[in-house]
Parts: sequence; C-alpha cells; structure tokens
Amino acid sequence: MQWVPGNSWSYRLPPCRRFSPVGAQVGPACPHRGAGESVSGEAVVVTGLRAVRGAAVEEIRDLVVAEHELTIRWHGRRLATLLCTPQHLEELVVGFLLTAGFIDGVGQIERLSIGPGEADVETQDPDPGRLFRTEATWTGCGGRPVPLPSRPSRVPAEGRVHRQHLTELARLLQLDCPIFRTTGGTHVAAATCQGQRHFAVVREDIGRHNAVDKVAGYALLGGQVGQLEVLTVSGRVSSDMLIKASRLAVPVVLSRSAPTERAVALAAEAGITLVGFCRGDRFNIYTHPHRICTGNA
Repeated sequence: MQWVPGNSWSYRLPPCRRFSPVGAQVGPACPHRGAGESVSGEAVVVTGLRAVRGAAVEEIRDLVVAEHELTIRWHGRRLATLLCTPQHLEELVVGFLLTAGFIDGVGQIERLSIGPGEADVETQDPDPGRLFRTEATWTGCGGRPVPLPSRPSRVPAEGRVHRQHLTELARLLQLDCPIFRTTGGTHVAAATCQGQRHFAVVREDIGRHNAVDKVAGYALLGGQVGQLEVLTVSGRVSSDMLIKASRLAVPVVLSRSAPTERAVALAAEAGITLVGFCRGDRFNIYTHPHRICTGNA
C-alpha cells in the first residue's frame, strides 16, 4: 500500500502556558507569517530562572525552546535518534531520508507513522547494508550519529542570482524566525524557488541539520526538489550540510556564518555556489561565482 503524505499521525506535545516574562524580547511578527501570529505552544516551554543584571537579581519566568527526542526506525531497525524541535516532524523524517540517501523520491516511501518519540518508516527495496557502507560519512545531528553519503550530488550549472537578492534573503531570515526571536535557541533554514523573491519555506530547529532536513522534507512532499534556487541558513556550513544541499539540487547555499574547508571543496565538486558571511551588503563567494550578478543592474 502506497503511503500518502499527510496521513501519518503526528504527535504534538501538550501546549504550554503562555506568560509575558520580565525581560522577554519578542520581535515583531514577520509579514510572511501574518500579523499577530504567535509561537506555537509545542515549541516553547516556560521555566523559572534567576536573572542577574549587574548588581540586581530577580526571580522571573521566561520561555525556552522545547527539545524532543525522535527515534527513526527503518524497517524495524533503529536508524537514528534526533534531538529536535517538536514541529514539522513528518517533514523532518522525510527530509532526513532524502538527504541521508535512503530515498530519492517520496514515491519510495511505503509506510510512515509518527508517534510519541518514534517514527517508523518502510521504503521500497530496502538495503540492509546501507548503514555499514564504508563510503558513508557519519555526522552528529543532535542525537546519535547518522550516516550521510560521502560525496555530493552534482547540481545543474544553470541559474543567476543578483547580489541584492542574497542580502535581502539574509535580512529576511533574521525576521522570519519567531521561535528564535522568542527564545534565542534555534537554527533557521529557508529556501526560495526559482524566480521567487521571498521564501517558499522557513523552518526552525534546535539542530541546524534538522532545520535543513525540514526544508528538504517540505520540498520533497511538495514536489519542489530541483526547483529550489537559494538555500539560506543561519549557521555554519559544514561538509555534511553541503551534502544535504546537494541532495536538494539547490544551486546556491547562503549563510550568515562561515563554511568549513571541506564544505568549500565539496561545493566546488558539486557545482554549488557557496556564499558565506552575508551581513548587510557584504558577503564572500567561495565557489562558482558565475551565478552571482554583482553589478548594480
């Protein structure tokens, strides 16, 4: 029986009580999410703390990001345990399967069910030896190490992006992250489709790998893999993050932070334009600069 996206049961943590704690800095609502939209109760938890402000000490209540443990079982075998933010779990599992190389399309998923702390998945033509291939790269994505392909997928050479579009995306990424603006505790990943000026999807998670996997799951479930233009992330771009981007066939990876040496090498190999330290109107292009129009036109 073919699995139908959206038919799985997604476990939701009980909503927390909402407070207006002293010192909480919650930014204005992002225009792309709708005015007045608040952070979901499943994403944040109220905690008590002692706030020290110079010589002043105060007992307050504040919001912290929720942390959820999700074990993915593949044909009954534990594949990975992810520490994640408990939102968009279906996208997280599907995206993880794609970027880790277990599937190439959503049609390969035969069954997916998500319950409290666990996701069970079955795919077409399972390869039991996948976990032990010597060419797999093992990465820590917040939880137990998980395997990734050691080489990136080649990305088509087409596409041009203007520099002002990149700087605007980096600016929007700082606005479209309500959990981070409420708690300061998440990474953010977002993607545009070809020809779009704004993000098609924005996802937050306590793990930067998870945030990218949620974007990947969204794209795969929506039939948009191969149509993405820019993947924008808030954190460091390491080699495993670059491999995930290549599995999405995204030609440009943009970060406000730094890439690693191996990420630069793999981006060059995959044909991906890697842009780092995008802040204000400044950024560094590490690979394949032909895609970025740096003029004023």
